[in-house]
Formats: sequence, structure tokens, C-alpha cells
Amino acid sequence: MIKAKFQSVLENPFLGPDWLPLAEAVAGVLATEGSVPLHCCMFGKSCADGSHGGPRFKIQFLSDGKTLYRVSANDVLTKRLTKADYQNMEFLGFTAPKTDEGELAIRKNSKSDLYSKYFVRVDEDQPSFEDAAAFALGTLAWLFNCEPGNRYHFGISERHIAAVEALGVLERCDHVQPHAPFFWTPGHHICREHSKVPRKEVTNE
Repeated sequence: MIKAKFQSVLENPFLGPDWLPLAEAVAGVLATEGSVPLHCCMFGKSCADGSHGGPRFKIQFLSDGKTLYRVSANDVLTKRLTKADYQNMEFLGFTAPKTDEGELAIRKNSKSDLYSKYFVRVDEDQPSFEDAAAFALGTLAWLFNCEPGNRYHFGISERHIAAVEALGVLERCDHVQPHAPFFWTPGHHICREHSKVPRKEVTNE
């Protein structure tokens, strides 16, 4: 049934069947809450690793029938994007952060106060929940090389977290940040196994 609904995920060259649980979660939260804040924690695949920087992709269905998309740019990224990446986002219809001189704000903290820290795009209509999920995940995979086996979280809102859990398609982990739990696609949640391996102590020897 999922495959029949999520053709846009299956047909996306950057996605495929491994992305279906995440797509169902994104679409389900969007259908329940009218918005979804998705964070791909792509550095350090195990929960025992405290490094979890990565991009965010937020979708919000507005009351006037429009759709707002916001995607992380360099001021909020651990690993920065290139000028070509910024130009690609502009090609997709996003407004990219720019400097006071009107140049692309590639360097951290170089953007004008007139611009958001995020790539911003506003569409006049609202796509299906499935197509919105495919667009978000496809952008994360294409621009940031995110993978379905990375860990993801959906912000700190208890309503959003509850909406993800209610779907039962992702595995929850509270080991790192209980206030914004990570979620894994089935078969990738390795933190319990990894946590049994003792950490190496740093010495001066």
C-alpha cells in the first residue's frame, strides 16, 4: 500500500524504496500538524557518537494555501555548501542568503540582515503530502548526500514527536537527546549494540 501511494519517492533518482519509512513519517506528520521540521543527523551514525550536525528541511502549509520551504544554508551547517550548491538551490526556486553587496553568502556570517539564514521558497499551492515528502527527502539526498540510514529528528514539539511515533514506521532513540529523540529507519538503529563497546579513554601518553 505504501508503494502505491509513494510513487514520487520510488521514481526519484536520489531516493527509492529504502526511503519509504522516512517518507511515510514526513507525510504523516505533515498531514497531522500542517508542518514538519526534519533534521538529518548525518555525522556519526551511532547514538554513542555525540556529533550530529546536519541539514534541516522544514515544510509548512500556510493558512492562505501556500507552502513554505526552508532549508539549511551555511550559517547553520556544520559542513558548508559551495557556491555551486547555492546556485543549484536558486535553480530550484529558493532564495539564497546574500551579502550586503548582493553576492551569494557562502562564507559563514557574511549574509545581509535582509536575508534569512536558510534557503527559502514559497509555492502558491500545496502539494500532496507524499510529493512534499519526496521533495524534502530528495533535496536532502541530492544536496547534502543524506542517506536513509542516517538518524533523523523532528524537532522538540511533543505533538510532532507523537505524530511520528503513532505511525510506527521508524524506531525511536532517546539516548542522546530525549527532548528531541532521534528516529531511525528499521534495521539501522544500532545504538544499543554500539553502546556495549567501551569508549577509548584519551591519555597524554
